[in-house]
Amino acid sequence: MSRPRFLFVTGTLREGSPSPAWPDRSSALRGLTAEDGSWVSWRLAGANNRELGRSAQVYPDLLRCVEDAVAVIAGIARTQALLALNHVTGLWVWRLDLDERPVAVAARGHQRRRECEYSLSRFLAAVPDAAAPDVHAHPRTSRRGRVGVLGGTGAA
Repeated sequence: MSRPRFLFVTGTLREGSPSPAWPDRSSALRGLTAEDGSWVSWRLAGANNRELGRSAQVYPDLLRCVEDAVAVIAGIARTQALLALNHVTGLWVWRLDLDERPVAVAARGHQRRRECEYSLSRFLAAVPDAAAPDVHAHPRTSRRGRVGVLGGTGAA
């Protein structure tokens, strides 16, 4: 059976806006980009390939992004969750902070608070089971600019 895994996404700033929108259309881009405006971020996909959550920020290169994913795996027990109603969209969202820094956000908004709580619980349950990303693997790049799965060592 497949296990949860981190997927890496590439993007760029176009006319001051991230493409793709990150972490979502109603939130501002957080983090650092490369000099050319490109960035990398992560998503956590469950065994069924559904996105469970994503990085709250972007990184200028893959190495820093992988380091953040590994830090989330190692620090998941120390995270603090926040559930909130997004007044722009009218949907419930969650955010995880690690050492008072946002590290992960909901993959999508939810109509009901209980659905949002369930989404968060699925993310929290999947992180310890996720394969630790292997920075030495060679990613596959699709036509849409998304970077595929990096190999996992299985150890955090």
